[in-house]
Amino acid sequence: MHWLRLHKIKAPAFFCRFVPNPYQYPPGSLRLVKRNNLVLQVDVSDYMGHLLFFGFEDVAQNNLFNLCKPGYNVIDVGTNIGWTVLNFGRLVQTGSVIGFEPDPFNHQVCKKISH
Repeated sequence: MHWLRLHKIKAPAFFCRFVPNPYQYPPGSLRLVKRNNLVLQVDVSDYMGHLLFFGFEDVAQNNLFNLCKPGYNVIDVGTNIGWTVLNFGRLVQTGSVIGFEPDPFNHQVCKKISH
């Protein structure tokens, strides 16, 4: 994975074949991951946790992050585990961020990692 980042390769097809699918991990397979100077404990059996842990990049999400500027006010509806809302908070600096997550499980995970 480190080699891939050094050579700026974004999850090539041959690499993806070696990464187990999220459903191949039992629920509660927790791992620590550091991305964008944020440290999170993620469950690799969960889709978002899996993407974060294995370093897959979401181009659409990166484009969204590029739109955020200091002083912006952002509302994130469907916060999931909090990855996006934490990045918004890092990017808007003096602005404000409100995250809403209706799913009780994801809401608890988000509360845990955001404090």
